[in-house]
Amino acid sequence: MWFEGKGPNEQGSNSNTRHRAEINCYWCVTILRLKVLMHSLQHFAAPERLVIAFLQNSCLHRCLLTLIFLQLPKLNSADFDVIGPPGPILALVGEGAELPCHLYPQMSAERMELRWFRNTLSSVVLLYRKGVEQDRQQMPEYRGRVTMDKDSISSGRVAVRLHPVRVSDEGMYGCVFKVQQVYEEAFIHLKVAALGSEPHIDMETKESGEIQLECSSEGWYPEPQVQWRTSQGEKLLSTSEFSRTDEEGLFTVAASLTLRKNYQDSVFCCIQNLRLDQKKEVAFSIPAHFKVIGPPMPVLALVGEDAELPCYLSPNISTKHMELRWFRNTFSPAVLVYRDGVEQDGEQMQEFKGRVTLVGDHISMGRVAVRIHSVKASDEGVYGCFFKAEQVEEEAFIHLKVTGE
Repeated sequence: MWFEGKGPNEQGSNSNTRHRAEINCYWCVTILRLKVLMHSLQHFAAPERLVIAFLQNSCLHRCLLTLIFLQLPKLNSADFDVIGPPGPILALVGEGAELPCHLYPQMSAERMELRWFRNTLSSVVLLYRKGVEQDRQQMPEYRGRVTMDKDSISSGRVAVRLHPVRVSDEGMYGCVFKVQQVYEEAFIHLKVAALGSEPHIDMETKESGEIQLECSSEGWYPEPQVQWRTSQGEKLLSTSEFSRTDEEGLFTVAASLTLRKNYQDSVFCCIQNLRLDQKKEVAFSIPAHFKVIGPPMPVLALVGEDAELPCYLSPNISTKHMELRWFRNTFSPAVLVYRDGVEQDGEQMQEFKGRVTLVGDHISMGRVAVRIHSVKASDEGVYGCFFKAEQVEEEAFIHLKVTGE
């Protein structure tokens, strides 16, 4: 039906105009409703439910779902990441280690809560809050050993400095950066290592004539590898191996090697820390003979005081399994006899019984002494020290002078 006074084209044009006006009005209402919605989302506990309720009966609104969620505030999500080191940190026992973390993108961490922890958040290594390190929650084993490096905290770069490092410090650490209810974390792997003492070799000659060597060292972490070799680089199999840890978790290791009678070549004991890729090595030559050396000058002693009569071997080899004898005018009875690892009282001169002891603190290095207690005037004179290993025998002499009576 046509309206009076209007042609068909004019009537169709008016209809399209009304339709466009309705769409424009519809969009205006939609935009207004969206603005109200966005404002409400700032205070609504579950914004997703509100959006779904708004959209459930509207195809057009559902088409706007992606756009709406792109505009939603990120509730309880951080606008930053915490970055730790890309690989493990290696630290030496007794030295210092740094456990760094930083923010990305770069921003200040001065007003954040910062926490370094071990297995759980409550296992606090260091806690920084309100610009101050909080000691009360800190694990006892870290008190007095950790500090915070805050030189670059305004740029979001912070590190915990640990000193001195212990074996027990090895493991995973977490660092948490928190602002209000938002936090992010990263993890740090600390590896610990220790290079032990110089290896030492003890020698023992068995009744069969075979030579028993023992290489030992202490203070290693992790457990090192012990290897014997010849001067040509040929590896030798250990007869036995031993290891233990002390109270600090450091390893003491020992390895034995048996050599045939009359073995002449040098051998080397190498102890290697694979984690550090470092080693310590000692060479040992089987001596065809040795020399006993006494003090170059007379030993002076006061009556009533103690006196030491020292002797040592060259080269420095263990005397632990040798026969040692200190004597005066006659070879036997003696001042002191040491055989098979113990003092032989039955071969001792009567006047020295209960007054002499063997000082063997460095017996594994061939250095020993006899200590005479409560020196008497009659003790003055020349003493001999005699060392015997298999068919090798050597001696030296010591002059004791006594004064003060």
